[in-house]
Amino acid sequence: MLDLLLALTLVVASAGAPADPKAEFPTPSPTACDKQFSEFDGNRDGALSVKEYVEGRWGQLRFASVPSEADIRMHKRRYTEQAAWADTNKDGKLSRAEHRKLCQSGLDGP
Repeated sequence: MLDLLLALTLVVASAGAPADPKAEFPTPSPTACDKQFSEFDGNRDGALSVKEYVEGRWGQLRFASVPSEADIRMHKRRYTEQAAWADTNKDGKLSRAEHRKLCQSGLDGP
C-alpha cells in the first residue's frame, strides 16, 4: 500500500512539474543566428550597430495588446544592454561572431 501511495505521489508531482524552458526555447543553431544577423544588418556592412540590433529585436516582438511606453523603454534598454555585453572588443557594433555568441547565450531569448 505504501508503495502504491509513493508511486501515485510521484506521478502527480511529475505531472505538475514546469516544462523545461530549454525545450520551449531551444538554443538557436549557428545557422539560425547567422540568418538573424543578416536580417538585422540593414546597411549590409557586415556588422550590427546597437541601433540595428535593438530595432531588429524589437521587430521580432509580438504583443497581445499595444505595449505601454514603459514596456517599450524596458525592452529597448534590455536589448541595448545585451548588445553592450556582447560587444567584447567595445567598438560599438556587433560582429557576426559577437552576435552569434549573444544569440546562443540564452540572453537573447524572447
